[in-house]
Amino acid sequence: MAYRAEGPRSSSNSETEASPRAVVSARRSTSRTQDIDRHVGARIRERRIMLGLTQQQLADLIGVTYQQAHKYERGISPRERMCLELARNFAQIPNERHQGALSQLARALASD
Repeated sequence: MAYRAEGPRSSSNSETEASPRAVVSARRSTSRTQDIDRHVGARIRERRIMLGLTQQQLADLIGVTYQQAHKYERGISPRERMCLELARNFAQIPNERHQGALSQLARALASD
């Protein structure tokens, strides 16, 4: 079991609240990311259709489920994509002890 020392907490606003400029910048970045995801998704769909593949066939070729291929074409956000990839990779770990260790690591990191 890991223990961590807790020092005095800073009362600085910079740690707890984002500046208005940072919030606007983050919104722009998210908007641009979504635009890019939609563009890439449209290109994937176009290419799939040009090759005469169904979404299921594409999913089988790239090693994801039909639902994941569908979401990729819709242009999901990077965080969702990362979660999907994490779940897929976790399911492919053959050793249950390794899966358990990874699960414990994720819990520990989430509680920080």
